[in-house]
Amino acid sequence: MYSLFVEWFCVPLEAVASGWDVTRPSSERSFKFVLALLSGALAISVRKGKTVLACQLVSLCLLTLLGYPRECVVSDSTTAVNSGWFEQSHASLAWLGGDVALSQGVAEDLFLSDVLLSDSPYSFRACPNPMELSGSLGLREVSDVFSWLGFTDAFAAFVCRGWVIALAGVLLLTCAIGTLSVSRRGFTRSLGLSVVAWSLMGLVGALYPVVLAGDDLEAAEEFTSSGLYLAAIEKMEDASDAIPVLRFDTRFVAQAGLLRKRAGMEQDAGVRLYSARSREPRESGASSRGVYRSIVLDAEVDPSVRREAARSLARVAYISLNTGDYKEGASDLRVARLVLGNDPKILLALQLVSLREGDDIGLEKQFAQAKTLYRYVNLPTRDSVLAFGLNGLARSKWAKGDASAAYELSSMKGRPR
Repeated sequence: MYSLFVEWFCVPLEAVASGWDVTRPSSERSFKFVLALLSGALAISVRKGKTVLACQLVSLCLLTLLGYPRECVVSDSTTAVNSGWFEQSHASLAWLGGDVALSQGVAEDLFLSDVLLSDSPYSFRACPNPMELSGSLGLREVSDVFSWLGFTDAFAAFVCRGWVIALAGVLLLTCAIGTLSVSRRGFTRSLGLSVVAWSLMGLVGALYPVVLAGDDLEAAEEFTSSGLYLAAIEKMEDASDAIPVLRFDTRFVAQAGLLRKRAGMEQDAGVRLYSARSREPRESGASSRGVYRSIVLDAEVDPSVRREAARSLARVAYISLNTGDYKEGASDLRVARLVLGNDPKILLALQLVSLREGDDIGLEKQFAQAKTLYRYVNLPTRDSVLAFGLNGLARSKWAKGDASAAYELSSMKGRPR
């Protein structure tokens, strides 16, 4: 019962005065309510000795819990997009060639490094391509199936102990029922059949929207080949209705922008974003920057286009920082952070700027935000990012002549508390 009163999955969205504003799947209470009803019915069936019914209810409890990850990272676009982009952005920080390792090797003059950042992820892969499940299912698509079921790195990064405890509790309860059963062989057989039957039904229910979205995208492709761009846009909208997170995929946003451009919608925000991104590789984002900023600052723009513009603006900002334009780069990052509030790479970049410019107050504030942010994260590499922040604080204190404070900070491990 304890698991019903604690969080199952929560994602920080943006920093506030009291810490971080967090979000949870809108249907989490519904999942908990269903699990409570099934658990109550299970207890009654066990007490009355109805083994077959108990097996069915155990299977439904497991199906409820194992269906929850899909709700978090596929169906609920808010938690899916924020958790998915955080995990992808964090990976660009923490791998061996990422910013944490890279920044330690930059010039050490007076312990105030220049700002040097690795390339930001150019695209956001919100989900696998639904079109791959529209045809035959082979071994290559097995990993995609797990992603569609919600078992992704993003879910593992933000899953809370409530869901884990609930899953462990159902498994332990199943073992206890089997131990107390008069016929263990009969119980095992009934449980196996019910688990297989309900799992197949759940799998079909989970993948059916994916197949529908894949068919819609294939139809959009055919309409595009025929020059029927408005019909293609309509089919893409149908696909995103079936899978809400698909709307935020970089490829989807780009394709929608291209179709709207061909349909003559030149003033559409998606078209302006598409055109700006097309110019970016040739001009290093110089002329695209203003377009990105205007889209991000316009709250009326579609959230998927606005988020994509924010990611593009952050990428241009990293180029500005790497070339020594700290004022413009930091300004662009603060604008991008209006939409990408939990982006760890932006937060780390702002720490580097504060360190470079000797802004102790800003550096301490940004590190405090990073430390609180990573309290919600289960990734094992989180400590490396926090240790980097502590190292920055120590270098700042050393440059100011406070050797004792620098030593104290450098001896800490940065583990969230």
